[in-house]
Amino acid sequence: MSALHRKYVAYFTTGGAFSIALSWPFSRHEPSLEERIKEQMYNAFQLIKDDHLEEADAELHALLLTLDEATRSGRQTNEEWLSRRARVYSELANLKLLQKDYPAAERLFVHTIRDCMASGVPPGSPMIIELSLKLAMVYSKLEDSEKAESGFAFCLMMQQQNCAAISAYSEDDKPLSEEDLNNLALLGVIQNSYAHYQILEGRLPAGRKLLEAALATARRVYAPHHANCINLLADLANVESQLEMPKNARSRLKEAVDLIQSAVVASKSEKQQSDIALFNVYCQWALLEGNQGAFNSAKKYLNEAKLLSAHLPADADGQQTYQKQVADVEATLQRWQDMEAGFQELLVPNEEC
Repeated sequence: MSALHRKYVAYFTTGGAFSIALSWPFSRHEPSLEERIKEQMYNAFQLIKDDHLEEADAELHALLLTLDEATRSGRQTNEEWLSRRARVYSELANLKLLQKDYPAAERLFVHTIRDCMASGVPPGSPMIIELSLKLAMVYSKLEDSEKAESGFAFCLMMQQQNCAAISAYSEDDKPLSEEDLNNLALLGVIQNSYAHYQILEGRLPAGRKLLEAALATARRVYAPHHANCINLLADLANVESQLEMPKNARSRLKEAVDLIQSAVVASKSEKQQSDIALFNVYCQWALLEGNQGAFNSAKKYLNEAKLLSAHLPADADGQQTYQKQVADVEATLQRWQDMEAGFQELLVPNEEC
C-alpha cells in the first residue's frame, strides 16, 4: 500500500550554506536544539536510504540522548520532549520493521503511542490510528491473532468515524479538502491492510468485502486508472478466483485492462508504469485461465505479457525480473496442462484390462 497520506510530524533539513565569520578567530554560533535534531534525523534517514541500518540505529539512539540532555538542561519542555521522543521512537520502530525485528518494533510502537497521547494527541487522531495500524501489522507478523484482529478492527472503526462527515458528493463540484483526502486515503490503507490480514487468515469472503470497500474509497481519492485502484482490482480478481468465482475475476481483470489502456499518459515514465501494470495483469489473467483449464486463452494472455516485456525497462535487472515472471507463469501453465492430461488418461478405459 503503497505512502498514501501525509506525515503529520515532519523535520525538514536546511541548506548547507556556510557563513564565514569576519571576527577572529571563528564564528561563535552554537547550533540550536532544533538544528541538532534536524541534522541527526537527516543523518539517520540518509543511512537508512543507503541501507546502513545498524549505523542508522546508532544515530537515532544518539538523538534520544540529545533529547534527554536538552530536557535535563531546560532547553525544552516536557511536552516537547515527549512529542520529539515519540517521533524518534516511530522512526526506530520503522527501522526495526526493515530489520524484521518484530518484538522490538512492537515495543517501540507502543512507546510511541504512549508518548503521543501523553503529549496531548487525541486517541482518535489520524496519527494514533496510523501508529495503531502499524502495531496491528506487527502483531500479525508475531502471529498474535487476537491483538492483530482487535488492532485492525479498532483502526477501521475510528477512521470510519473520522470520515463519516465527508460527503460522498461535493457541493458545486468542489474538490475535497486536503484533510478530507488524507483521511480517506488512510481509511483506504486500513481497509486494504485489514483485507490482506483476513485473506492471510483464510477468511476470503471477509477479505473480499474489505477489498471492495478499499476500492470504493480509493476511487474517491484517485483517478480510476491510478496504480492503487488497479492493484485493488487485481487483488479482488485473485480472491474471487480462489472463491471459485472466475466470471467475477475475469470481469475485474478486464476492467483493469480497459482502465490502463484508456488512460492518457503524459510522459515516457508514465507510459512505462502503465506497461508494467498491464504486463502484471496479463500474467495474472493467464494464470486465472490456466487454473480454469482454458489453456488456449491462458497462452493468449501470456503472449500479450511477452510482447509488453520487450518494451519494459531495459536495465539488466529489470529485464531479468520480467523474463523470470514470464518463465514462471509459463512453467506453471505447463505443469497444470500436464496434470490435466494425466487425469484424462486415467479416465480413458483400458481395453487390455
